[in-house]
Amino acid sequence: MPATPYKILLAEDNEFNQDIAVELLTQAGYAVEVANNGQEVLNKLFSDDAQHFHLILMDLEMPVMDGHEATLLIRQQKQFNHLPIIALTAHAMTGTKERCVEEGMQDYLTKPFEPAVLYDTIASWLGEAKKKDAGSQDQSRYAHLDYPFHTIEPSLGLRSTAQNHALYIKLLNNFCHAQKTTLEQLGLTEPHQPDNDFSRLIHTLKSASATIGATHVADAAEAYENYLAHQLPQQIEPNAMRNIITHIAKELEETITELDQYFAKQNEHSINTQSAPCSKEEILSLSTQLSELLTTSNVEALDYFEKELNKFSFILDRQFPLFTNAIRNYDFDRANEILISVTDRHS
Repeated sequence: MPATPYKILLAEDNEFNQDIAVELLTQAGYAVEVANNGQEVLNKLFSDDAQHFHLILMDLEMPVMDGHEATLLIRQQKQFNHLPIIALTAHAMTGTKERCVEEGMQDYLTKPFEPAVLYDTIASWLGEAKKKDAGSQDQSRYAHLDYPFHTIEPSLGLRSTAQNHALYIKLLNNFCHAQKTTLEQLGLTEPHQPDNDFSRLIHTLKSASATIGATHVADAAEAYENYLAHQLPQQIEPNAMRNIITHIAKELEETITELDQYFAKQNEHSINTQSAPCSKEEILSLSTQLSELLTTSNVEALDYFEKELNKFSFILDRQFPLFTNAIRNYDFDRANEILISVTDRHS
């Protein structure tokens, strides 16, 4: 490992995928910078002669400029000959890896990727020793979620986050909110020739669903992509397309409904939580630790809060429901404002 961390440029347009990749890479000790499309990748590479990246993780499907075109343009510049580029895609289609290699990429990862595979692939191209335990959490502590999910397999989602419980809850929350918009769009879509924007929407849904372990939604989205892959535009049947879109919407609605129920249950649990009296010293210690995590937007803030739930119920008193809603929706700035104001009253 160099004196300063290896710097990785992540090219990914989807905020959901950015969250998980940045968290996993940061846990492993890498410095990460994000580009939302291929053009931003080029801008960052050429913006400053002193700017130095050790590796690029390149999503293949992005708006403005995709990963294929960006890689071809990068490989035209001799100064980037030795910069490894690893492709990221949710399309595990025959010929994709070969195309990536021909365009100048060194390797290929499918999303959702296994954290261990991600770490090992990066380490191999940076000449590092394998990161056997990079980013892993206490397995017994994060083995499951205490909720009887039917549409989601938490074990798959936790595996995608290297058993990071707080990050997984964040992804579930983000998915629940973001995909409600997708559900609305599915209901408004006519079963005619699908455009690129709609196909990208389904592609993003498939990747996000697979990441959290919503396998039924992911499979339904994949059925849409498989149908288009085997049909010429003039062969697309409106009835067949309508059935596929309806099936995606049904599976997605069931998953969102269950997530709404899960988070409602979590909030109900918070309201019914018994307070545990704390001394002024405990209040200061607990509040300081949590405030530091909130200030740095560390996802471990939620885990720390859940661990000491009874004590924070006492500390926050009437502000407890409001604070709980803020922290569980990852509004860390608002949560910290509430915590500081309450702590000041205790001092």
